[in-house]
Formats: sequence, C-alpha cells, structure tokens
Amino acid sequence: MPPRASTLSFPGGVLRRAGVVSLQSKQEVVAEARRSLHPVKVAWLKVVDIDDTPTELNSRRGTDYSVDESLDELAASIREQGILQPLCVRPVDDRYGLVFGMRRLKAAVRAGLQEVPCTIQLADDERAFLLNTIENLHRRQLSGAERVRAIEKLAATDLGIREISRRTGFNPATISRWLKIDRHPALKQALEGDALELGQAMELTRAPEDAVAMLLAEAGTLGRTALRDRIDNLQVLCCTTPGASPRARYLGKAMQQLVLAEQVTGDLQAEDFALIAQLEASLARLRSHPAARG
Repeated sequence: MPPRASTLSFPGGVLRRAGVVSLQSKQEVVAEARRSLHPVKVAWLKVVDIDDTPTELNSRRGTDYSVDESLDELAASIREQGILQPLCVRPVDDRYGLVFGMRRLKAAVRAGLQEVPCTIQLADDERAFLLNTIENLHRRQLSGAERVRAIEKLAATDLGIREISRRTGFNPATISRWLKIDRHPALKQALEGDALELGQAMELTRAPEDAVAMLLAEAGTLGRTALRDRIDNLQVLCCTTPGASPRARYLGKAMQQLVLAEQVTGDLQAEDFALIAQLEASLARLRSHPAARG
C-alpha cells in the first residue's frame, strides 16, 4: 500500500466501529475542506467509509462494474503505481459519499487497497452532480446521450446557458445545441439508442423540421461533414432571412422540397413520373412569369 501522504492527522484512531467515521475525524476533515473553495490537500480514507455515488447524482448511466474488464487493468496499475489521481468525496451524515472516481474506487477494492486518497468537498446534491458532470465531461467518459442528459439536468436547476458554460468550461453555443437535441424527441431517441453520433445530432438541430426524418434515416451512411453539407443545401437563405417577403419564403420552401426530391433513390414508378411532370409544369409557369422574363 502507498505510504500515507495525507496532510490531515486523525488523533484517537479514526474509527470507533467498522464503517462509521469518528466524530473527531469528521470535524477535522470538514475544517480542512472549508479552508479552500477548491480543496487540494489529500486525506487517506478507508474504502468501507465511502458510499457509491447515487444513480441520480451520477452523470454516467448503465455501467456494470462487475463485468467491466478494464477494471482489472486499472487494478493492476494501482497495485504497481498506486492511485495517481485522488477521488472526490463529500461528508454525508456520519459517512462519506463519492462525488466522482467510481472506477478508481472499484479498481482499488479489486487491488486490495484498504484506503484511498481523496479530496473532500462540502457540497449539496446539486453541486455534487455538477462536479460529477464536469469531471466526466472533461475526461470524455460520457456518451453523447449522457452528455445531453447531464446538461439538460443542469438546465433544469434554473441555470442559464452562460452560467452552465462558466461552470463547465464548455462553449455556450455547444451547450445550446445539446439542449436543442433534448427538445427533439427523434434525435434524442436515436442518440440514446446509439444510432446517431453526438456531432451528427448537433448538425441535425439545424435541419428544417420536415427534413429531419429523412436525414435521420441517412445519417448512418453519412459522415458529419456530408451531413452538414446536406443541411446547408436545405437552409435556403430566403427562408431564414428576417424580413423576407411571403413570396420569397414560399419559393424558399419550394426549393427545400426540390432539394429533398433530389435525394430520392431507387427505381421510379409511373406515379413518380406523373408527379415529376407536374413539377415541371409548375416550374414552366414560374419561368413564364413577366418578372422572370424581365
């Protein structure tokens, strides 16, 4: 086991009975945590005194640590090198609750450690979830669906986009588009089912509403760049320009539909040719308009 590196001393023996932190030790840890908004000093805590992160406060979902083979590799590394980055906990009643570092805690147990290095944060549930989310976002341990879900939960606490950006370090535009995904049930469902990558879902938030279903079906065969180009073609300028005339908006919508029609693949049937003939007739009438000839 690594040598004790804690700057905290625990007179009187730390524990009075297994699994319960002594009052004196708890008071010293809390006093240490209050000395800094961002505690950097490390306390070695017994693993039996640390409770797992509750599901509702964990931005990662669905991880079965009992079958996570990568934990064996992490446990082997811990036996050899120790835990290189402390876990984060918070005082909860007479015990400690894990804020983040679940894989390290589980691997430490597999490695046979009785104690682990921890920083202690004084945090309510809202701040604990924020810290957990920030840690997992920046370590890139969240899936696309988990990222959207975590940001949506932060937004539900009445935090604005700029405040979420300030606290997490992510660009406001990125956070805004993640929240837009949450407002599109089809995109969110595809993301949850791993049928869509996060980058693709972000691009699809810009697509015209009536084109989303078709583009969603094609997203699996398109890279993000190709999908972006397809959406750009659908974003006709006159449809989105403030103050555009009704005629311009109608023509722009018609152009969007024509762009969608160009994506039709497969053998055309007789009724398809009939519709194409109608389109050609409509375009001919538009071209014969006096303004078009002038």
